[in-house]
Amino acid sequence: MSDHSSLTTVLFTDIEGSTRLWEREPERMRHALALHDTLTKNAVEQNGGAVVKMTGDGVHASFDDPLDAIVAAVAIQRALAEPNATGDIEFRVRCGIHAGAVERRDNDFYGGAVNRCARIMSVAHGGQILVSQAVVTLVDDRLPPSVTLRDLGNVRLRDLTHPERVYQIAAERLRRDFPALRSLESTPNNLSHQLTSFVGRDRELEDVKRLLREARLVTLHGPGGLGKTRMSLQVAADVIDAYPDGVWFVELAPLNDARLVPQAVASVVGVKEEAGRPVIDALEKLGLRYAYENEPEKTPKKILNKLGKNPLIGVCADTGWFGTHGYDAADALRELAPRLMHVHLKDVLRAGTHESCRYGQGIVPLERCVQVLQEVGYTGAITVEHETAAYDPSEDCAASLELLKSWLD
Repeated sequence: MSDHSSLTTVLFTDIEGSTRLWEREPERMRHALALHDTLTKNAVEQNGGAVVKMTGDGVHASFDDPLDAIVAAVAIQRALAEPNATGDIEFRVRCGIHAGAVERRDNDFYGGAVNRCARIMSVAHGGQILVSQAVVTLVDDRLPPSVTLRDLGNVRLRDLTHPERVYQIAAERLRRDFPALRSLESTPNNLSHQLTSFVGRDRELEDVKRLLREARLVTLHGPGGLGKTRMSLQVAADVIDAYPDGVWFVELAPLNDARLVPQAVASVVGVKEEAGRPVIDALEKLGLRYAYENEPEKTPKKILNKLGKNPLIGVCADTGWFGTHGYDAADALRELAPRLMHVHLKDVLRAGTHESCRYGQGIVPLERCVQVLQEVGYTGAITVEHETAAYDPSEDCAASLELLKSWLD
């Protein structure tokens, strides 16, 4: 398909709780999902749409007319309501519909409208069909008598840009009443409105979310202006359902004293200092910990002096920074062991510069660093780090990771 853009209506569907169903009844799920896929494709194609791709447990489809997309979504929900439609496994499917300009490339669709539609679907519940204001504007006076709109108001979606006015499709034989939408407002948070949408970096976004599932502390590191803060905010929005007690952003950049960190965190999460009870005690009960990176401090002694005796504040050690200043990084890790929370394992070419390189090509004794971490019983996160503005370091990072694995074996 040639590259071009056009005004298109996008439909996304997916099965609520499909992972749980696969774990519970894998054999029956194979047959049921095949029936679901056939049913969904037929509903799309019989109503003038085209299947862009199946998404594992749902469909991404396109329509020239948004009314056709609504009719198709209603047909999908009605068909799935039949007891035998999917082999006696009940599927609760959520649907999102949005209209806007999309880019067509290599038989796929891209662009803000596609992402927006996926976000709209993600706030729905199984059995619910949600449409955007853009769709309503195009179809409001053309809806059949059996289909009506329920205005659900402005909703903050997880792309963190402007709120979207969302409507629920109500029709005969469809469930009408649902819990509150799964929007950002449904979970406590302070994630700020963003003026720009988050476009691209899909792989990096998924990598960070995967790391967050595997470790309590994940550090994004790179030159200023690279987009670390925007990335972290988007990750927070995407994973908010996994943290029902809330997701919070704490701005630490203005602080120049590690002792101010607990108060900064407390003010954001709403913990107030009480007479006879230091704020740090309340934060400790919440399980909060903070890692202070060793810049600009050049030696372990200076870092520990900076931290003081606060038990909630530890060290995020950058081995390359020690190498830059001619300090033995392995010795530094041993000295910092009681306070280590995260290790950026980095090599640098020579002392006096912070020019990072592939493991084994520089001056930092990384293998000995790993041995020290094992000796002191370190169980925190280790980051393979390589900073460069001159070229893509992916190949060097991959090679460094393999070397790290050999040292850990």
